[in-house]
Order: sequence, then structure tokens, then C-alpha cells
Amino acid sequence: MRKIQVFAMAVFATLIASCSNDDEMTQTPEKDTSIKVTANVQSAATRAGYSSDNLPQTFHLTITGNGDKDYTNVSMTKGENNLYAPTDGSKLLWATTNYDGVNISAYTTDITQGFAVQTNQSSEASLEASDLLGATKNGTSSNGATIDGNGGINIAFNHLLVKLNIHFSFNKEYEALTMDKISAISLNGVHTQGTYSEGVLTTAAATGDIKPFTAMDATAKTMTAESIFFPTLDGDSNPTLTFTLTESENVTKNYSSTVTLPTAGLQAGYAYSLNVKIGATEVELSSIQTIGLTGWGTPDGDYEQNIQQNIKQ
Repeated sequence: MRKIQVFAMAVFATLIASCSNDDEMTQTPEKDTSIKVTANVQSAATRAGYSSDNLPQTFHLTITGNGDKDYTNVSMTKGENNLYAPTDGSKLLWATTNYDGVNISAYTTDITQGFAVQTNQSSEASLEASDLLGATKNGTSSNGATIDGNGGINIAFNHLLVKLNIHFSFNKEYEALTMDKISAISLNGVHTQGTYSEGVLTTAAATGDIKPFTAMDATAKTMTAESIFFPTLDGDSNPTLTFTLTESENVTKNYSSTVTLPTAGLQAGYAYSLNVKIGATEVELSSIQTIGLTGWGTPDGDYEQNIQQNIKQ
């Protein structure tokens, strides 16, 4: 009887070990298995543009350190359940299980081309087209790109450029006016071109003017103008903000104000807020404030709350 009991325990232990080995095999995919790629976007300091609810339809992916199967600048297209696959119908395969040695770069522009924001960003589509996203993984260091235990790649995109939210309001002498009286808004003298390659963002020296995306509140008493552009360079001149106010049927005023840059400039991957109060004789501009964290993330994930805090300052 004791022999039978001991034998039964040995069989049970063997079964447990076998199940454990099966689990380990599930968690560590073998070579030549397909690579699943998913994506999301950092909490966006914007009402328009890319977000996890509005993912890019395509992006470019580079994978190195994958044995004899490295991939360079592969165009990826979004399918069901936010899964991305090569646009040409091919498959990405693992040739290694040492994910610590794998490097990943993902970006919403062709690595071989430069990038320029839209100078007319007045529509949601044009603002979105100006929103350059990127994510990288270098060995064990991740800046948005990760590999899970099953060999799946997740791309958590960061917003790479500068985002400036300009909040317009009226002084008491104009309290009867609504924001639809403001037109021809332009942010002048900002960098509109540059390159992004292997995780390095470079601003081109040339500057241009941007017509921003605008959105009024429900009462039309305040308005936010949003624009995306490349970070400033050392020695840059201050940009200017110009717009037109139709005070009455026969009175139109043109305004031009200098936007004073912060000491550290406007840095890559940060969103900023600027308050503009319009009076009959002058326009008051606040200092530029940073909104949230790098990559356009916000500390509490609530963009609207951060915006309201900056408006009140």
C-alpha cells in the first residue's frame, strides 16, 4: 500500500513539473514566431490630434538586434483591435528570445524623409498631420516601446514636438463681445521643419507662420488656439502673435504682440499654455506655462483640468 502511495505522489510531481514547463514555453516564444504589434498614444494636451482614441492609421517601425531578421523602416497599418501589421502583407518574425538585446524605433514619418508641420493647422485633420509621434527601446532602456513576456511589441507613442495652447479672453470693456469677432489668428516666427531619426529630433533653422486650430467654449466668451511646431533653438527671436478683432460693423482692429519665450525655450515633447486678454487699448499676454509632463502627458491624465488651472493663473 505504501509503495502505491509513493508511486502516486511521484506521478503527481511529474505532472506538476510538466505543467510548469508548458507555462514557461508559453511565456517565452520560440524563434520564428510572429510578432504582434499594438499601439497607444500618450495622454494628449490637445482637443484635436492623435490620442489613444484616435490612433495613427500607419507608422514606420525598425527592429534591430533580432538575430538574422532585422527590420528597417517597415510601414505598419492599423487593423482590428489596434493591432498593426506590415502594409505590404508580409510578416514580422522573431529570430531571438533575448528581448533585452532588441532595439525598436517607431515614428509616424518615414525615417528617410524630413518632416514639416502644416502651416495651416485650422482643421483637426491638419493639426493631426502636424503631430509627430515616436517611441523607442534601446536594449533594456525604454522610451515608449516595450516587449511583453509573450513577445508582443507595444508602442506607447510620445508627442515629439512642441504644443502651444493660446487662451483668449476679453477685458471688461469688451465683455459684450464674443470670440467669433476674432479672426486671422497667426503665430509667426516659429520652426516648422526638421528631422527625426533613430530617436533624435533636429530642428531646422528656418521659421514660418502658423494658422492655429481654434475652439470656443459654449458661451463663446473664451477661445483656445492650438498649434504644433518644432522646438526653439538657442538664440531664437521671440515669436509674434497677430489677429484681427471686429469691434463693430465699422470698426476693425489689428493686433500684434510679442510672445516672450521662457528662459529654457520651448522644448521638444512639451505642451505649453499662454493666456491672452484683449482690451480696448492693449493686449495682455501672460508668461508661458508648461502643461504637465514630457510627451504631452499630464500628471493626473486630465487635460481639461490642467488647462483650466493655467487659464486662471
